[in-house]
This record gives sequence, structure tokens and C-alpha cells, in this order.
Amino acid sequence: MTHKVDAIFENGVFRPLEPVSGLDERSRVRLSVEAESANGQDLTDCIGILPDEDAAEMLRIIESEFERVDLRDWQ
Repeated sequence: MTHKVDAIFENGVFRPLEPVSGLDERSRVRLSVEAESANGQDLTDCIGILPDEDAAEMLRIIESEFERVDLRDWQ
């Protein structure tokens, strides 16, 4: 069985960012480590990780707290 699991490495331990199913506790696994880019340019890995309710709340806050800009004013 193969799973792609995003994780954080801290204190010498890989900590999955979401629950891992299909493995018994203390199962032996093989990891292939690919460090993410630290430049913050690629956001494609972030798509879909925010629950819909949280995304809707974030959008509501943005709409209520920030002024809408007319792009024609910037031409």
C-alpha cells in the first residue's frame, strides 16, 4: 500500500499533518523525503486543505474588513 502523506519534521520526528489510515500503530514504513520549497511561491499544495466552513469564514472576514479596489483606478 502506498500513501502520500504531508508531514512536519520537528524534534527528530516526522509528524503527519492529517490522520493516516490503513496502518496499525507502530507499523514499520519506508519514507521518501521531499522538502518543500521555502520561497513560498508555489501554493498549489495548499489547494483543498482548508475545510469549506473555514474558507467561507475567512472570505466573510476579508469581505467585511477590507476595502474593495476598482482595478480601473490603477490604470
